[in-house]
Amino acid sequence: MPDVILNTHTFDVLFDQKTLNKLDQNGCHVYVAKCAWEKELRGVRSLAVNLLSEAAGKLRKKFHVKTVNEEYLPDQLKNELTKNGASSCDIEIATLAFERVSKSGQEVILITNDPHFQLSKLALERCRIFATNKEDF
Repeated sequence: MPDVILNTHTFDVLFDQKTLNKLDQNGCHVYVAKCAWEKELRGVRSLAVNLLSEAAGKLRKKFHVKTVNEEYLPDQLKNELTKNGASSCDIEIATLAFERVSKSGQEVILITNDPHFQLSKLALERCRIFATNKEDF
């Protein structure tokens, strides 16, 4: 199974034991852009932080919070995302997804409910990044 990138507001997929098992059994690596991780943690209470940390721990060495270099993202994709209302953190998330495609050589799944990623779906797919909402994952 391909690498999985989590967008802000999709971390609750880590609370679902079935999804966690699926990720673990398939050897998936889960990546989160550092900006999304920090943004998500600011918006939750300590109990949720503990639950997120516990869920990430279950994935052992397969959960990664990464800082990325935005210059790595192709201009065409960056322009498409920006045109559709992506924030700077969304650009970092897309950059992380593109980086994973380049390094792993395989497709990447981006779990997101944000409309600008859905509006940019064709541009993402040309880069082998497949955006799906968390309900369909």
